[in-house]
Amino acid sequence: MLNNLTHNQLDSTRVDIIDCLEKWPEQTELIILKVPKSLALLQHQLARISCLPAGTQVLIAARLKDIPAKAIKLLKQAFGNMVPEPAKRKSRIMHASVTGTPMNSPEQASWSVAGFDLTLSNHANVFSRKSLDIGARFLLEHLPETKPGSQVADLGCGNGVLALAMASRQPQNQYHLFDESYMAVASAQANLQDNLPELNEQFQFYCQHSLTGIEENSLDWVLCNPPFHQQQAITDEIAWQMFSQAFRALRVGGKLRIVGNRHLGYHIKLKRLFGGANVVASNAKFVILESEKRV
Repeated sequence: MLNNLTHNQLDSTRVDIIDCLEKWPEQTELIILKVPKSLALLQHQLARISCLPAGTQVLIAARLKDIPAKAIKLLKQAFGNMVPEPAKRKSRIMHASVTGTPMNSPEQASWSVAGFDLTLSNHANVFSRKSLDIGARFLLEHLPETKPGSQVADLGCGNGVLALAMASRQPQNQYHLFDESYMAVASAQANLQDNLPELNEQFQFYCQHSLTGIEENSLDWVLCNPPFHQQQAITDEIAWQMFSQAFRALRVGGKLRIVGNRHLGYHIKLKRLFGGANVVASNAKFVILESEKRV
């Protein structure tokens, strides 16, 4: 956002950026809400909006196909009547106001990790919020054995399950957890405190997109369960960026280990970057690949 403000020659000093878990300004006159894909996140946002003074104006925007019946039900629960504008370019704007009746936040999801003495919880905007992602579950069966003191990155960490599981068995390493979602990073931090608080000094957390700004040749291992959806689109662009930045951040001899759907063909991209990829394990749905930085 700051880059876009600068690019458009707008005054960034007039914009305060706060993360989704911070306290909102008390004197809020207008809320602009873009309906998110996640219903849990929408409920979380509506619960916070419902605590604002009655009459506070709300402007709601969404593409028509991104407003399922369950989302409409949540919006009506929060605001009662909404006044829609005519749809334009397959999108719609609706006007509403805060009713003064508080709305409940979604219940916090919590589950244990089989084979590890871990119980994890998630905030609303975390991938696979209510259960362990099946790709991550497969990768947990094939975590690498490392040398003591290794620098290990969990790229796209979500609630931190990969790094925490690895640290529970290899606590001598330094772990670096990256995710672009504030709620994911906050979930990972909370899960560290709830499960392995004695390893606080071994963990660092970064809320940012991929490994941008991380020193070159500084990591020994990168673990990654890359997303292949961006909103409604299926794309490998995010995975390519993750793999490229992992190559830059790994030192010579460092390794990237990923899990992905077999049909995505990640071995082709890894071969372009690293010169090759070894199959660590595979099943009917997923493949775990490993590439080593040689130069």
